[in-house]
Amino acid sequence: MNKYTLKILITLSLFIGLNSHAKQLQCADLFTLSIDSQSKLYKNYSFGQIPKARTYTIPTPEIKGSITFSLDSIKRFEAQIDLNPTEKALLKAAIHPAGYMGYNSSLGPIGTINKWGPIGTSVVNPSRLISGYDWRELAQYLSENGGPLDANGVLGQHSANSVQGQKLNMTIKGYDILKQGSPLMVLGPDGVEGLYSSLGALGPNGAHGFERDPKTGSYLSSKKHKKNKRTHQDTVQVKEENGIVEEELVELYTNDAANELSAQHLLRGRFLVDGKTLDGEITDLNYSAKKGEWINFLVTPSGFGDSFSIQIIDSNGHIIGESKSQYLINFIVFHFAHDAEVKIRIKNEGRSPYYNSIIESMQSYVNYFAQFNPYLSAYVKELPPPVLTKTDEWRLHVITAPVRDYITPTHGPHWTQYK
Repeated sequence: MNKYTLKILITLSLFIGLNSHAKQLQCADLFTLSIDSQSKLYKNYSFGQIPKARTYTIPTPEIKGSITFSLDSIKRFEAQIDLNPTEKALLKAAIHPAGYMGYNSSLGPIGTINKWGPIGTSVVNPSRLISGYDWRELAQYLSENGGPLDANGVLGQHSANSVQGQKLNMTIKGYDILKQGSPLMVLGPDGVEGLYSSLGALGPNGAHGFERDPKTGSYLSSKKHKKNKRTHQDTVQVKEENGIVEEELVELYTNDAANELSAQHLLRGRFLVDGKTLDGEITDLNYSAKKGEWINFLVTPSGFGDSFSIQIIDSNGHIIGESKSQYLINFIVFHFAHDAEVKIRIKNEGRSPYYNSIIESMQSYVNYFAQFNPYLSAYVKELPPPVLTKTDEWRLHVITAPVRDYITPTHGPHWTQYK
C-alpha cells in the first residue's frame, strides 16, 4: 500500500466518522434551547444535545430573559405539551394542513387578514373607504358617547382581555391554549385576528377616524386645524379598564414605505406590510421591539402557489425564532424582556407543495368521472393544464399586545427562555 492510498483511506474514514457525528447533532431544535454561560454554547437541557454541528455565541443582552415559540417548535414538541383532551384536539386541528393554520383558513390567501379580505387598497376592500378620508370629529364624538373606543367598547372594561372578560373566558373549554403566552396565542384575543389586530378598532377599518395616506400607508392627523401641516399619526386615545391609554394604531404600509422605515430603524409597533419577494430571495426588515410586549409575527401568502418562511434575527446575527412550513401559515410569537433591535427575514421558499397536491387531486377526480361520460371526457381533454396561482406576494402581520399580570402563561417545552 503506497502513501497516496493510505491518505485516501484516512480521509474517507474521517469523513464518514464526522458525517455520522454531525447527523447525531442535527436532531435538536433551536427553539427549546437555553444558554449555558459556562461553555458559551446553546445547550438543550431538556434533551441533552447540542443543536446542529455549529457553534453559537451568547445572543445580544437585549434578548436575555425573553421567550419565543413558533409553528415549527409547536409541531415538533406537540406530544410533550401538557394539555387536556379539548386542548389537544384544538392543537391538532390548528396545525393540520386543513385546519386553522392552513392555506384554506382565515389566515390563508383568501382569508380575512389577506389583501382580498376587508383590509387593502383595491375596490373590494372596505378599508379603502373607511380610512380613505378624515372623519376624526365623528370618531371622537362616538368615543365620548359609548362608541368602540369608549370605556364600554371593545377595548374597555368589559372586553375579552379585561379582568371580567378573562374570568368568563376561563370557563370556555380550550381557552387556556389560546390566551396570552400560550402555544396558539396567535389565534386568540391577543393574536393576529384579535382585539389589537388589523381587524379591530385600531386597524384600517377601525373607529379612530384617521385618514390613511395612500402613498405610504401611515395615518394622517386630522384636518380640523387647517393652518397646521398634517403629520403622521400613529396612536389614538382609548378608554380602557385602567383609564385612558395611548394605543398604537395598526397601519398598512406599502413595501417602499416599510423599507424606508426599516432603513431608518423606525419600524415599530403594530402594522401590516404588503411586499413581494421572488423565488429563493429574501426580504429583511429592521424592527424595534418594545420591552414587555408580546409580539405576533405572521407572514401569509397572497397566492395558493406561494410559500414563505419567516425568521427573527438578533443584532449579533443569531436566529432566535424561525418558522418554515410549506403546508401551513408561518408565525413566531416573541415576548421581549428588554427593548431590542431585531431583523424580520422573509424568504420565498418557492411553490407550495400543498397546492400542487390539491391541483393533482382535483384533476384526478375530474378524470375519474370523465371516463363514465363521453361528453365530459371530450370536454376535459380540451381543458388547459391547471395554472397555479403564484404571485410571489406576501403580507406581514406584526401585532403587539401588552402584558397582563392577571393572565398566567402556559409553560411547556415549546418555549425558549433566554437566560
